[in-house]
Amino acid sequence: MKRVSRDPEKFRYVFSNKFKPVIEVKPGEEFILETEDAFGGKLRKESDLPTTAILPGLHRMPPYLNPLAGPIYVAGAERGDLIAVTIHEIEPLEQGVSVVIPGFGPLADSKKWSECAGPYTRILKYEKGASGKYQDGKIFFNERISWQMSPFMGCIGAAPDFEEVSSLVGPYDAQAVGAFGGNWDSREVRAGNKVFLPSFNEGALLYIGDMHASQGDAEWTGVAVETKGELRVSCEIVKNKTIPYGRVEKPDSIIQLNNGRPLERSITQAWIWMMDWLVQEYKFKQIDAHQFISCCPDARIHVYQMIPDNWYTVGVEIPKKYLV
Repeated sequence: MKRVSRDPEKFRYVFSNKFKPVIEVKPGEEFILETEDAFGGKLRKESDLPTTAILPGLHRMPPYLNPLAGPIYVAGAERGDLIAVTIHEIEPLEQGVSVVIPGFGPLADSKKWSECAGPYTRILKYEKGASGKYQDGKIFFNERISWQMSPFMGCIGAAPDFEEVSSLVGPYDAQAVGAFGGNWDSREVRAGNKVFLPSFNEGALLYIGDMHASQGDAEWTGVAVETKGELRVSCEIVKNKTIPYGRVEKPDSIIQLNNGRPLERSITQAWIWMMDWLVQEYKFKQIDAHQFISCCPDARIHVYQMIPDNWYTVGVEIPKKYLV
């Protein structure tokens, strides 16, 4: 099985079509990516603070964070196709890190919450699960609190048409750069799910990075449990098909993603795109799709990322039991 090693010299910090592919894969061929955490593995203990002394990329604009593995060339993919990226397995490794970066986040200038201004580093230890791997194990927040591992990939995208876009910041909306993907921080990019992305280049040129061991809704501080790890992936090609923005197929539901601001506009647009999906592929009438998403108690809204001064990532979800 082909593997892309965890080599700092091979990581990229932009989604771009200007780099030579690190590997070429055939449709359906599984491959392994070794990824590093958002901070390039430089914060390994709690005395390693998120400052420019340790992370010189913090002074850049946008900051030099979220290393990506890629690009991966998917043989046969062309402009105007979709690639369907199946995440087979995600395995976080060793430990996680979460930080408060000075001047960043919703409480950066709060007098009341001065303790939350940073810099601050928290190391979160892992415990392996019944499988002997971390992916079904536990994360320890402190001596009192722990929870189940829930790993996913924060960044995923196929290279945009001609722009280079940072792995950290937007815009990633359809009107701006073509809905190629980006730093979604969506918990749907996890094992067992399939992510649909439009291809704007020969070979699609896929990038993946920014593994999270777990994350709460909206990623309040702008940082989750950042971790290095390995993931096993494969890609299929859907020829001559376009979608307005990234989509996710779970075993029992479908999700239409969107990214932008303001939040309510992003959610409204995601629902309209979901209506298109229901009409075009699931034989809904327009009026049925319109009323169904308003009446069905299982029609859900998710806010994955809501970081000040950045773009918000949302998803709207419909169970497959209503689509048969």
